[in-house]
Amino acid sequence: MLNCEKQKFVHFTMSMSLILICCLLSIFLLDTETIVKADSKTPSKVSPVPAGSRNSIPDYPRWESIVKGLQYSKLPLVSVNPILKSELYLLRVDPLLVTIVAADSASLLGKARADLKSIVKAKKGFAGINANFFDQFGKPLGVLIVDTERRNPLHSGGKLLTGIFQIRNGIPAIIHRSDFEPEMLSLAVQAGPRVVVAGKAVTVSSPEQKSRRSGVAISSDGAVIFYATSLRFPGTSLVDIQSTLLGSGLGIVDALNLDGGGSSQLYFVKNENQLNDANGDEVFISGGDVIPAALVVVPRAP
Repeated sequence: MLNCEKQKFVHFTMSMSLILICCLLSIFLLDTETIVKADSKTPSKVSPVPAGSRNSIPDYPRWESIVKGLQYSKLPLVSVNPILKSELYLLRVDPLLVTIVAADSASLLGKARADLKSIVKAKKGFAGINANFFDQFGKPLGVLIVDTERRNPLHSGGKLLTGIFQIRNGIPAIIHRSDFEPEMLSLAVQAGPRVVVAGKAVTVSSPEQKSRRSGVAISSDGAVIFYATSLRFPGTSLVDIQSTLLGSGLGIVDALNLDGGGSSQLYFVKNENQLNDANGDEVFISGGDVIPAALVVVPRAP
């Protein structure tokens, strides 16, 4: 009887220890630099919508407004570890109501790389996401057009940097690099691989490899979606990203993977009135690395 009681005690102790370890692990694996100061080949055809007429925002997921034309939300990621649940943070950008610009740290801050928050703040932006991959010297890989000026050439080799996010005449598109034409572009960033084309998942290499992920997508109504995962580890696969985006009800037409791992970053203020408030409500998912370039959402010029 005594041995039986000892076994029960040992089993109870082991169970409690396992629960405690899982809790501590979950806390540790959450991005420790995430700040939430609150109570809380050809591009797919996307029909442009006249300015000011895009009033319908998808009901799911539930969106919170930052400023007119910019909302944030999050979705549970599919097929992830049931203990370490992760989420996909989303920013929905209407390019007719706010402006998306490309920004490079070198010209903006005088150094090859910086964290995303510093880049967004220097541009006086509401939000931003990391963009190009970069080499061992911190120089961005692939084409980079900032304010119509070409800062970096097209990367034509390899199987990774196959996609380009661009804006021409105010209309965003995600294209294959072979279709790239630089004329009349206000911005362009090259990354890859493309994960959704014409509303369908694309076959990718190493589909189950997990990492921190971030990317940019375009919905059927012309909205731009920035997305990033919230956990440092175990990360998620591109297949899981595809399933989450296509099952979200957002009407995703095209999506492009941006640099991941430690470069994967997303930042936004939670209210337009806190744009210049150092102590305002904000979310900063930092991968821990500094980056050379970003996509930034700024107020639309009058």
